Amino acid sequence: MKKICFATLLFISSGYCGLSQTPENGKNGAWNEGSITLDDETTLHGIMYYNTVNGVVLFRTSLEDPDTQTIYTSNIAYMNYMDAFDGTNKKFSSMAFTDPETKKEEIYFYEILKEFKDFVVLSKKDQLKTEVSSFQHSYSAVPKALSSHLTTVQSEEIYFVGTEGRLEKYLSLSYKKASATVYGYRSEKAKFYDRSLFPKYLHEYWKPVEKYLKDNHIELNRKENIVRGLNYYESLIQK
Repeated sequence: MKKICFATLLFISSGYCGLSQTPENGKNGAWNEGSITLDDETTLHGIMYYNTVNGVVLFRTSLEDPDTQTIYTSNIAYMNYMDAFDGTNKKFSSMAFTDPETKKEEIYFYEILKEFKDFVVLSKKDQLKTEVSSFQHSYSAVPKALSSHLTTVQSEEIYFVGTEGRLEKYLSLSYKKASATVYGYRSEKAKFYDRSLFPKYLHEYWKPVEKYLKDNHIELNRKENIVRGLNYYESLIQK
């Protein structure tokens, strides 16, 4: 059950993906309504909070349920929920692909950003890494005046996958947050960016999509911009 091939993914049955389109309102916070299918084929329906930092899903049958179940993504085959924040349907699946770099087959938990007839776009986040260090303030008159410096880094990779089932890395992002006694900052940086994949997969639709992106000043080097570009592509192929 755990090993999901591309053909199964591209076109997962609605039995796994269906859920109520009405999220809880007002008091739910980060809780979202959806369903989880475990790798033993058990299906759970309720509300969940997906912590992408450590790969854990908190699950309850309802907001009133006092019991919270902790589920690791390594035990999830499929997950689907309605994001109460932006009203979009989020889908995730554990899938096996041959790693382009190691050439070994690996199973990871992917977010399915968009799926089409002949390709899908996936996102994979690594767990958060934390570093604590100390440094001396350059403006301090005290030689040993040190400040604690906490830096957290998380990586995310976005892939195109065609009908042959091969991962092609499109974008590698690094999210960094640093905090110290006197300052703090957040940053998002694209470390890898393969501009050739959008034209490759969108074929004759790439030119109108490219024009739309230029007209709206959209650069395809951010996750939300990739989804925006693919949404426009979807509107074109449905005409």
